[in-house]
Amino acid sequence: MMRLVDLPADVLLRVLALCDVDDVLRIETTCRVLQDIAASRHLWLAHLRGLPNECAPDLPPHVSLESLDCIGLKSLVVRAVRGNKNWNSPSPKATREIKVIFDKPIRKPALVVEKAYIVSGGDYLVVQWSTCQSYLDDYVQLLEVSNGEQIWLYPDPDCSDSPARRLWGYGVDRIAENVLRVALAVTDSSTRHKVTAIKVFEIDLRQRRSDTIYDHRLNGVYPRNLYLQGDHIVLVGHTKDMSFLDWKFSCCASLKCDSIIGASRLVRRFLFTVHFPVHPAKNFTLRVTDVHQALEAVSGLGRPPPAIHMNTSPAETEADFQLSNCHPYAIDMQAFNAFWRQESNIYICLFASFHGNHGSSIMALPYSFTPQARTFEYKYTASLHLDGDELRPGIVSSQSGRLAVPGSQGLYGSDIHRIIRDEPNDRLCRKLPPRGIDCYGMDPYSGAILWMEKRSSSSKSCEARISYFD
Repeated sequence: MMRLVDLPADVLLRVLALCDVDDVLRIETTCRVLQDIAASRHLWLAHLRGLPNECAPDLPPHVSLESLDCIGLKSLVVRAVRGNKNWNSPSPKATREIKVIFDKPIRKPALVVEKAYIVSGGDYLVVQWSTCQSYLDDYVQLLEVSNGEQIWLYPDPDCSDSPARRLWGYGVDRIAENVLRVALAVTDSSTRHKVTAIKVFEIDLRQRRSDTIYDHRLNGVYPRNLYLQGDHIVLVGHTKDMSFLDWKFSCCASLKCDSIIGASRLVRRFLFTVHFPVHPAKNFTLRVTDVHQALEAVSGLGRPPPAIHMNTSPAETEADFQLSNCHPYAIDMQAFNAFWRQESNIYICLFASFHGNHGSSIMALPYSFTPQARTFEYKYTASLHLDGDELRPGIVSSQSGRLAVPGSQGLYGSDIHRIIRDEPNDRLCRKLPPRGIDCYGMDPYSGAILWMEKRSSSSKSCEARISYFD
């Protein structure tokens, strides 16, 4: 009688590729033969490619799929599957937590945390500090998660002749395991805050050394959001302006829109923006701009000019909606896609908040954007309820579609894929483990949540916690 282990290795490999991930983990513990078959890189690559969208993990920009061995692929798949089950359970629980204690950049009682970001990979934090009285003494600090040590700080507090400055935004791009780039948009009192300096620093994480690789001045640009992706910098203004920079070739293109920009997200080479009319109204427009095409149009002139204003709106779009009882500036946007699935669509979800007698609810408007056809597909309107709680600003998300919605009584977890599938409303939002501190962000690749206190205390040290749900 033929046993299972007597089958040829290629047949066993195909059988295991058709099994669930949990079944493969059980089968590999039965005998040495099946353990060796389960140690095949091809097996875990097949499982990775076969994961549904709601489970599909994303890879940090500095990690390629080809660079992962069998152990790396297996870990990626297992964490993705188990993390998805945990996150979508009635009561998600943190599987592990990291506590980070670090020193403030300077000793000022009024110093507060304005923004914090988990660098792709989860082993570094970027923290933006401001002096709450003036917002003109901003600092950006890079910290190592494992020990809380400071890797880099801008500006140097020991430089006494440094003018008062305001940091309008920053972007982070990890280009290698030990190399990080940080882009800053800064104005200072020496120019009466009319000239914005766009600086790019390349930081050697191992040597703890930084070099300024780009320093450019723009007049009258005050970005609400700044994105750094490869050689490109995208600046989204507070009103109607967008600027695209290729810092490597000193090429800059500016777009003057005919409507106010309310929210934005950069995914791959596409900038998604929500636009409102100048006069208060309920209608808004979702637009997408190809950053590469905008810069190619400028560089095609034969020389890279310092700036070009295009008085037309970005090329694509299309979705006008009437939202009743919704203030237009109460809209947030998140966008998701899996980079290793370059052919995959990009999901965009708009969130509009409402306040009623029985608490807050969020109207979710999901879309699917097809990069090849440059078309939008509107799904339908879903509603997320917070059960008597009050919504707070700052929805955060991961590339795989996890959402964390802050309320006054805690944090609520949801998932873009459940919204798209139009599942029952009572399952769209679930209370996460309670915290007495503010939520500041989510690792776009692991889905880990960063918790920090916003207000500063008299002590010189601060504490952050990173909770993982895999």
